[in-house]
Amino acid sequence: PVYNRVRNVGTLQPGAEMPVPLTHTFGEPGTRDLRLHVNARNANTNEKIELRYPVSVSVRQRHPQINVQTSDSVVGATSSGNVTIANGLDTRISNVEVTVSSNGATVLDNRSVFASLEQGATAVADFRFRPVEAGTSDLSATVTYTLPSGTQRRVTQNQTIEAETARGEVVLETSRSGSGTEQTL
Repeated sequence: PVYNRVRNVGTLQPGAEMPVPLTHTFGEPGTRDLRLHVNARNANTNEKIELRYPVSVSVRQRHPQINVQTSDSVVGATSSGNVTIANGLDTRISNVEVTVSSNGATVLDNRSVFASLEQGATAVADFRFRPVEAGTSDLSATVTYTLPSGTQRRVTQNQTIEAETARGEVVLETSRSGSGTEQTL
């Protein structure tokens, strides 16, 4: 298929350069092996000149940046965390949904939504989690959003959480100080 065509760009002198803007948007990431065709005529002899150059293009999807932070956690106790979304794209994103899941913890308040996030803006989605067993487990934060073109995208950030076993036999010692109504423990 022909992705773009530019005609009648002007005259090029020997040894000179001429930038020619060629743009195309690919719907999926990946490497594309393309071929650039240049058709010209020699201004002196009117001879037809045809050049073909192989060009390799790497297509990547850019996403907003995601940062997941969690507090220390103990098995059976509720801990807190948050997902920060930084929109570094050069456009506003909308219908932003943040979901958090884990293979070793029950996630509470696991879904947050934002109507939109402007270019250069950040948003924070808070969540709570309760580890079900001691040790490490995975926590995944997924952000789904829509570009102005209507294209929906998704990006996931994984985080390892470490849960400790609750310590039994905690002792609290108190003493009184002061006198009358000004006593403290």
